[in-house]
Amino acid sequence: MTVYRYLASAGLALALALTQAGPALAQGGPALSPDGPAQNPPPPEASSPPEAYAQEITFSGKLYCPVKYEVAIPYAINITAIHADLGKKVKRDENILEYEIHLDTHIDAKEKMTQAGIKEYEARRVEAEVQLGKLRTRRKELETLRARGMASEQALAINAGDIEAAEKQLAVIVENLTLERELFLVRQEMVRHQLGVQSATPKGVPKIGVVRSPIDGYVVWWNPEVRTGAYISERTKILEVGVMDPIILRALVHEIEVQKLQVGDETTVTFDSLPGKTFPAKVSRVPWVPAQASSQQLQAMLKPHTPAQPQPQTQDRVQTVLDQPSYYEVELTMSNPDLILKEGLKGQVTVLNRK
Repeated sequence: MTVYRYLASAGLALALALTQAGPALAQGGPALSPDGPAQNPPPPEASSPPEAYAQEITFSGKLYCPVKYEVAIPYAINITAIHADLGKKVKRDENILEYEIHLDTHIDAKEKMTQAGIKEYEARRVEAEVQLGKLRTRRKELETLRARGMASEQALAINAGDIEAAEKQLAVIVENLTLERELFLVRQEMVRHQLGVQSATPKGVPKIGVVRSPIDGYVVWWNPEVRTGAYISERTKILEVGVMDPIILRALVHEIEVQKLQVGDETTVTFDSLPGKTFPAKVSRVPWVPAQASSQQLQAMLKPHTPAQPQPQTQDRVQTVLDQPSYYEVELTMSNPDLILKEGLKGQVTVLNRK
């Protein structure tokens, strides 16, 4: 009897304990439903990766005139007048300065302008034509005599050979005469160009020469020794004339970055020498081969050497060159209406790449 009472008391205590612990168990674990145990919630769907941010490509380069001509004098001169200066806008064939032509230059110009060679070949042509005419007349006489039985076939054959030789000689003289006339025109144009004059003849070689602008542009460089009354030695560069608007920027771009560039890409350029200013530019040239320096360096490595000049490390040197990345000379075009941009300025280029 006592055992039954003990078991009943233990069962009642266990029931009370479970009743008190029920809310805590409900809070700590998943609630049970009549349909079975609760399922875990599905994991959240993976969000799509955000769009790739636009990357900026940056590199540096220098400004250059797209077209630039050097003006040099091939002989010694004395400057008599100057009509231009640094930064001046000039037109093609515009008078920039004048100079006195030295006597030796004057004599050389006269020799180039002489027509003695033309006259000599003209005289030789007339002489050859007369000789050929005589041989042809003799041919007719021999044919008449042969019809009468008074001339042999041998005489006719000799005459035919003389005519053929005379015709060839005349052709050579005519060809040389044509060439001499063409060369005279070239020499005449050369003298006009060197002296800067519009007209020059053997009897009218001027004593004052003129330096003219070779293109439309601006005087971008001027020899500081060039002044009125100054003596300039032969083969001296006098000035440079270049196009300033538009102006171009050239830069060596790494092989990885050059793959992201295309002709027409818009860019911005800043210059340390022009703080606070940003200039638009457009990619105008993207080469398909690396800069020439890399190619020349590799060719120099591969060039065979004589046994007297052994190169035991050539293979290693070539491998070193091949392991180096290539750089491409990219060109950008910039508008420069105010001429604030000058050749030689170093600029930092920024290209917004959306690839």
